[in-house]
This record gives sequence, C-alpha cells and structure tokens, in this order.
Amino acid sequence: MKYISPNNYAIRLRHNPAEHGEGRECPRCSKKHPAPWTNPILATLKKLEMYDGPVLGGYVLCSTCEPLEEAERQTTQSRATFADTAIPPECADATWENFLPRAGTETAVDICRVWYRANDGRCLYITGPVGSGKTRLACTLAAEWFRDRTASVLFVHVVDLFDRLRAAEMKGPGEEDNFRIPALVARRLLVLDDLGVEKPTEYTCTRLLQLLERRHQAGHPTIITSNLGLDALGQRLGDDRIPSRLADWADIGIVRATDYRLERASARAKRR
Repeated sequence: MKYISPNNYAIRLRHNPAEHGEGRECPRCSKKHPAPWTNPILATLKKLEMYDGPVLGGYVLCSTCEPLEEAERQTTQSRATFADTAIPPECADATWENFLPRAGTETAVDICRVWYRANDGRCLYITGPVGSGKTRLACTLAAEWFRDRTASVLFVHVVDLFDRLRAAEMKGPGEEDNFRIPALVARRLLVLDDLGVEKPTEYTCTRLLQLLERRHQAGHPTIITSNLGLDALGQRLGDDRIPSRLADWADIGIVRATDYRLERASARAKRR
C-alpha cells in the first residue's frame, strides 16, 4: 500500500479519528495503528469548493516505524547527493581517521589539514610523482568537506573537464549544465585531478584560467592535483599565468612518496 510519511509534509497532517476511525495497519510493520491523516490544505480548499478530490494525506506509519522511515529517507537522499560529487566510489568513505600516511606524505598531509581548518577560500595544489597518493588525499579532503559542511562538491579529472566543457558549449541550455563555467564556479569545492596530463591548447589554458579566476573572486576554494610542480606546469602549459596565480592563491602540498601501486604489485608477486 502506498503511503506518505507525515515528516514529508511542510505542514504536519492532522489525524481525524472521528472522520476516519481507528485500527488501520501500519504499511511498514502491519501492526494496528491510527487511520489516515487529513491534509489541512486540501481540506480547506474543499470547503471553499476549490477542490473536489480526496483530502487524505496518506497512511501514517506507527510511532516505531516513522523515525526509521525518516532516517532511511535522509540516508537515501544523502547518498544521492554524495553521488553528485563524482568522488570515486573507492574514496566514498575516506576520512582522516582511516587515512594512512605513508613515508613522504607527512608534510603534505599537515599542509592539507591546516588548509582544511582555515577554510578561507584559498586553493590547494597537491603535487608529487605518479602513485604517491595525491588523489586519495584530495578525495579525503573533498569527502570530509561534504560531510562536515554539506556543501556542493565536485571531483573531476581535468581531461574529462575540458571534454564536458566543450560538449556544454556545443549544446543548448539544459544539456551538460553542470559543466558550464557558472555552474562550476558555484560549486563550493572543486577538485581538479591530474592537471597537466591533458594536451595543452589555447582553449584549455583560457578556460582553466577563466575558471580559476572566477572561483577565486567568488571565494570558493579549488583543490588541484598534478605530477608537476608549478615551474614544470608553466612549461607544460606554455602559459605562465596559471602557475603564477596558483603561487599566490594556493597552499602547496608536496608529496614525496613512492608509487604505492608498484609497491602493492611487488608485494603480491612476493606472496606467490
């Protein structure tokens, strides 16, 4: 039987046992329970002859099931919202508590923690060799940010970012809207993963500079991961404007760890 929990209404529905009687079953646990509630808005409209449909607001859960239903609804809503962040599934449960620092990550982790606590709109640039844990560190920050601040977060690989930006510009309104510059600027936290692996062009440099400048003006922080330091990034992009601004706008976390993927592969090979 379809029902609507009273917590889903902006105005709590009023139970009217005189009109509807007692002894209905809770649709969740099947125990006997008060009958349907009357929707006060629909009831008023019906009295004014502006509405001639039913005025029942739905079947009410029992006092045991109602808080369980509401908790499940909020969990489902939270999961759906978290999915919108596009944080990789393997990092969905990332927290500072389960983050395991490795040799060479300690200084970068300290810088990231200080940056997180400051929350002053500055960017964060995490650089280090391939497999050193930059993305995991960035995802931990993003997941913690989402949980602590319930603010809009987006994680995106830089190559995908430019592909989606181009697609949005070629399509009309309503398509790829989340990847138009205004929508990206509006995100309270944006994570750009692997800057420098894309093929640099005038288009990519212009759009990246535009995005970073607008987010800086809005006071919305951006986390950037890259295998390249700022000097090497400028050489790779052929444009010094972006590293120059990051040198001023960003805290720099340098990860000096070795490639954890190769370490895992080596450990697996030794166990065989």
